[in-house]
Amino acid sequence: MRFYLSIIILGGVLVIGLWFLNNKPNKEQETQSPAPAESATQISNLEPQTNSEGVVNITVTPQDFSNREWNFTIVLDTHSEELTADLTKTAVLLDDKGNEYMPIAWEEGFLPAGRQAPGGHHRSGILRFNPVSPLSESITLKIFGVGGIQERNFTWLIQ
Repeated sequence: MRFYLSIIILGGVLVIGLWFLNNKPNKEQETQSPAPAESATQISNLEPQTNSEGVVNITVTPQDFSNREWNFTIVLDTHSEELTADLTKTAVLLDDKGNEYMPIAWEEGFLPAGRQAPGGHHRSGILRFNPVSPLSESITLKIFGVGGIQERNFTWLIQ
């Protein structure tokens, strides 16, 4: 009887010991941090910018800068002309080396009460781009020909 009890206790200790060894964290996993999270952190707190030249105010707010796409919320306001510009054709994103990234989509936003859809005096939406790669030190969003202003520049430092 004592022999069987010793075998059971020894087996239990062996099972518990193997379980602890198997669940020990890997040193490599503890010290490595994923690169995409670092990239997202570096560019997650970019401030909105407003350009009030001419008769149209444009506010651009950088949003989600994931590995899949970079998004900018854009608000256009005026009281003197129709806002009909196709921002997928009148905007471009540049990196610090001058490489151009064309928009991949414009998603018209949900407008608060009193705001109108495209062609009105108030518009908002999300302008989507493929990610800038490799990550640059700065990015510039250029919007051309809105409100009689040939070119508007919105620049952010990333690193």
